[in-house]
Order: sequence, then structure tokens, then C-alpha cells
Amino acid sequence: MRQIISKSTFVRIVLPLALPLAVAGCDDAPVEVAQSGATTELARRAGEPSKDWLTIDDVRSPAHWLVERSSGRDFVGDDPRLPKVTAALDLAESRFHENRRMLANRTAQLTDVAREHGEAILPEAMLSDLAFADRRGERSWFGVRAQAYIVLRQGGRDHAAAVAAIVDEAKEAMP
Repeated sequence: MRQIISKSTFVRIVLPLALPLAVAGCDDAPVEVAQSGATTELARRAGEPSKDWLTIDDVRSPAHWLVERSSGRDFVGDDPRLPKVTAALDLAESRFHENRRMLANRTAQLTDVAREHGEAILPEAMLSDLAFADRRGERSWFGVRAQAYIVLRQGGRDHAAAVAAIVDEAKEAMP
């Protein structure tokens, strides 16, 4: 089997970048985020929910927020995607250490990365692709997988190749 990322590269580059993301608390919304080389202030105006990040004081569920954000419109009534997004978050929550809000924020970040590279990946598909089970049945860190995905995309891989590399690396990392 061809190894897409060497173990030394993974340990030297991906893990140091991903570890702070994985262990960072997710109780406060980020103040700034780099987008397309420019820094955008994400300070929320009083009473307005954020479209960029699901903040701790937002009353929407993570699933509702992801559906709204990915559809570009306010959630009204029953959206047929809501059960799919809810199920994807349920699965991810059972496999990762992060809470639902953090999973939603990281998923939004990854769908943005995919869009920047010319691919429109729905949040439920992104979660499904990256929420594969650890071979030992232990919880993983979604932030680590998210950072690996970002590095691979920046390296020129498309969505499918990035996911395949992460799956392969996870299989090889297991005893």
C-alpha cells in the first residue's frame, strides 16, 4: 500500500498543528479567523446570531446552524436535511472527544476549505467521511483529523484523496 503522508511528516507537521486545536477549549467563539489572506473580525453585534461560527450563547442547535449555514438561508420549518445532519453529528459525537458545537464549527471550517478548493461538500457528508471508527473503538480528536484534512487540501489533494489519506494513516497508526 502506498503511503500518502510519511509517518515522520505526520508527526513533525500535522500533529503539532492539530494538537492545540484538539485540546483547545471551545467555550468561547473565536475573535478572528484568517480567510483568503485577510483577517476578518467576527465580533457579533448584539442580538445577531453568527453565520461564521456557532457561539456558546447561540440558541440554535448545532444541526440547525449547520443546515442554515450550508443552505445560506434561515431555517424555516422542516428541512429535509436536518435529520441527516443530526444523525451525522450523533455519530461524530460518539466517536470524538469534542462536543456538538465544536464539531459543527470544525465541520463548517472544513466545508469552507473544500469550497475554497472548488468542491461543495455538505456538512453531513464531511462529518460522515471523517467520523470513521477508531480500530480500537476509542474516541479520537476531530480537530486532529480536521487539521490533517486542511494540510492535505493545501497540498493539492481533492476531498476524496484527502479523506483516503487520513483513513490510511489512521489504519497504519494502529498496532
